[in-house]
Amino acid sequence: MTIAVSATRAVPYAVTDRSVLLGLYKRVLWDRLVTHIPRGITPNTLTVAAQVFGGLSVAFALVASRGPHRLYAAAALCIFVSLTLDNVDGAHARRTGQSSPRGELLDHGLDGLTSTSVLVSTGLLLHLDALWMGALCALGALTFAATFWEQSRTGVLTLPAIGPTEGVSALVVVELLVSLLGDPAWLGLSRERVTPGAILVLILVGVHAVALAPPLVRAHRQGVSLRGLAPLFAVVVLLLGYALVGAPGPLVGGAIGLTCAHFVCGLVIARNHAIGPDGGQSSDSPRWLPSTLAPMLPLLLVPRSVGAATACALVSLLFAAAAYATTVRLGWRMLAPRDGARARS
Repeated sequence: MTIAVSATRAVPYAVTDRSVLLGLYKRVLWDRLVTHIPRGITPNTLTVAAQVFGGLSVAFALVASRGPHRLYAAAALCIFVSLTLDNVDGAHARRTGQSSPRGELLDHGLDGLTSTSVLVSTGLLLHLDALWMGALCALGALTFAATFWEQSRTGVLTLPAIGPTEGVSALVVVELLVSLLGDPAWLGLSRERVTPGAILVLILVGVHAVALAPPLVRAHRQGVSLRGLAPLFAVVVLLLGYALVGAPGPLVGGAIGLTCAHFVCGLVIARNHAIGPDGGQSSDSPRWLPSTLAPMLPLLLVPRSVGAATACALVSLLFAAAAYATTVRLGWRMLAPRDGARARS
């Protein structure tokens, strides 16, 4: 599919919505809310606010997991506000004529932060160890990356039946229950017996594992090579090595999530700025690769203690954050309106 690039408007793409809850939320809440948002509030302001609330949800969940369970209610409220803002910013942009490549970069590129927030918060709520949390974050982040990779190759963004909206909704429900009823022992994993929490973890991992395949299969059936994703998968698998040497789960999951979010930012920039005549294959360019590989460098030191592993994982997280921020800033400059057109952001 060939897509024309516009200097002032985001490159169009089709959306296939299979989400179970998205339509319900839109009818009941989000479509009504959009009409009350003042035109003076830019869509990008809503997008950035969504990421702030997503970060706050992780902070509250981290503190709540260590004792004050009531704070899970605050975490639930923050992540639901984040979900709401993330789903009304695009509608607000279309309603006010402020759609732009920059807006898409922030919306889809920063979605990786919210996705990581949800995955890490889920791991904290279920008291997952580093390896399980890392695996959950890896599957979720790779699914997020694969979804937008498919969009960049085929021009279609497919929302699965069980996706981010459903995941956030389930997280909100369980966090509210724990905040009201306390943190039951059965919610965590146990090596001695099978607990409902263990079953829930297996279901979550299974759902994410199953969700990862369809974008790859659909793209492959259209003749798209999967090799563009291979380096990202390799980096994520290697970053899981931190969990094996004792680094905390939130650091491992954060590094993986930011790495995949960085990858998606590169896709958005390439799709809007440098799409070739073949409909987007030029975005397979490995220009993103050096900065995406940066989080792996501390792993090469082969940490031999938990303390060293934690320090190296933290450095990897900071590398991933720096690479991500640099790419967003670069994309913001590259996707600026041209020919004297006014930026609508």
